[in-house]
Amino acid sequence: MTFTTFQMMDAALVEASKHLMRAAGQDEKLSPREIRQKLNALSGEMRDLVEVLYAFVVEIDAQGANHITEKDIEAAVARVKKEIFPNYAVSELVLGETEQNTVKAIAPKNALRLALQLYQTARSSQILPAVQVFEQIHGLTKDLFFDYLGSEGSMPLEAVHIPVNLVQLTQESVAQALGLDQDKPAEFIERYREADSFFPVFVRQHADFGLDQQAQALSNLMSHNLRQLIIVVQGKDDYSVGAEHPVYVIGLANDGSLVGFKSTVIWT
Repeated sequence: MTFTTFQMMDAALVEASKHLMRAAGQDEKLSPREIRQKLNALSGEMRDLVEVLYAFVVEIDAQGANHITEKDIEAAVARVKKEIFPNYAVSELVLGETEQNTVKAIAPKNALRLALQLYQTARSSQILPAVQVFEQIHGLTKDLFFDYLGSEGSMPLEAVHIPVNLVQLTQESVAQALGLDQDKPAEFIERYREADSFFPVFVRQHADFGLDQQAQALSNLMSHNLRQLIIVVQGKDDYSVGAEHPVYVIGLANDGSLVGFKSTVIWT
């Protein structure tokens, strides 16, 4: 699980506000042209946060978009800390329905967008790049095995990194990313399911071999750094395909690539 703190959110907010302040020209007023130039120079979650923070400042400032000053930005940041931050549930930093409505009242168009983007930006700062996740998975898979989904054998694991750019995992998008032709029985995705229930079983299975801590470390690494974790079994459950079926336990990395590990399911 990824733990995001108010300190991380505050740091993200301060960094975004500094980007806005630095974008202002010699007249010390931030124009729409200057914010466009700033956004073109940024990328990722911070770009999105700077964009929505600017929209929030414009919405709550009576002077309008052509008159945003450093004081206006500072005042907006102060309002976020005073009026938006207290609406997050401390345990998980989530916004319930009542809290969302409270936040919306601050600035109907952009306050809730800003609150959600703040959390996402803070969270993304904790997530490892895809290559590092792959490398750590590679180091943790030694001696671990896959024995799930009714497999008749305990098969070794192999780390995988598939350099695609996906936003949402579906059976269709995963099949395309893996290069699988769904009209061919040997490439058909026979099982496609979320991996949440897999990891606790995976850890318990390794306890008798003294490998449960290693299995837990792998589980934590993937759950912390990957989104939409799924299990995919390739090949129709049919005698014509054979007994061995590739299986993938994968998720979305921060760059949209697929990272995880693969193994084999044996169905006779």
